[in-house]
Amino acid sequence: MKTIHVIIERNKEAFFAYSPDIDGCTAGGYSYQEVKKNILEILSLCIETDEVLTKKYGDRFDLEFEVDLQSVFKFIPELNVSKLAYSAGMNPGLLRQYASGVKK
Repeated sequence: MKTIHVIIERNKEAFFAYSPDIDGCTAGGYSYQEVKKNILEILSLCIETDEVLTKKYGDRFDLEFEVDLQSVFKFIPELNVSKLAYSAGMNPGLLRQYASGVKK
């Protein structure tokens, strides 16, 4: 089964998702769950209506989601990096690097 990579970003108003694997397939939503649902619908439609994509992905594919942490921390400043790192069992310095975009 093929995997489609999806990147989710955040701005002031909403979440946005796109796939670098399939040009032109983008979606938005007011919540993380909504944008995931919407991008799945758009990707399915793109694959269903494009012969090349249909041959490549068929009717079964997995989605691999990546969240752009830099955009999330930028637009939700109330998130405390140290507390979040502690809860996740991560090094706070490492999470700060992800939040600032130094590391991906």
